[in-house]
Amino acid sequence: DSIWRMDIGGGNPVQLTRNRLALFPGITPDGRDVVYGSVGQGIFKIPLTGGEPIQLLSDSAFEPSVSPDGKLLAVKKLRLDSPSYYLDILPLAGGPSIRQFDIPVLSMSDNPLSWTPDSKGLIFLDTHDGVGNLWLQPLVGGKPKQITNFSSDHIYSFGWSTEGKRLVAARGSSSSDIVMISNFR
Repeated sequence: DSIWRMDIGGGNPVQLTRNRLALFPGITPDGRDVVYGSVGQGIFKIPLTGGEPIQLLSDSAFEPSVSPDGKLLAVKKLRLDSPSYYLDILPLAGGPSIRQFDIPVLSMSDNPLSWTPDSKGLIFLDTHDGVGNLWLQPLVGGKPKQITNFSSDHIYSFGWSTEGKRLVAARGSSSSDIVMISNFR
């Protein structure tokens, strides 16, 4: 998996990353850089115009998300003791962690973080018994607050409207059938 940039019409593709497993890219609010995770290697930043990547974190961080004001970076991390998964909030310009929050294990699997438009909190997905709900973790601390109260269906993705006033979620159910094929030749 590599990260590419292209024109809105699909022309002029430019490969930005050369390493394998470059995942979860996000463009910084100023439009200058792409921040991404690389499995087993950490978090990197590379100019949108191309160039050499700069390593921001070398530890077990993954799924980076840059705040709308461009000042903070949220990453998911894994620790050896319980609770295992947490969010780490760091200055994008570099420096030590400024805040950490424990999050549910199920919210870790391929579910992106979404900053609130004012950069004062993070929205994450938590799924129990096949039902997805969105939660808000304020940066000032405290326990996360449930912001949806769905009683059925999965949430496949979510994000803010362009004006930052509405949170949109794609929801639905999935089903599967098992079919036995006999006498296959």
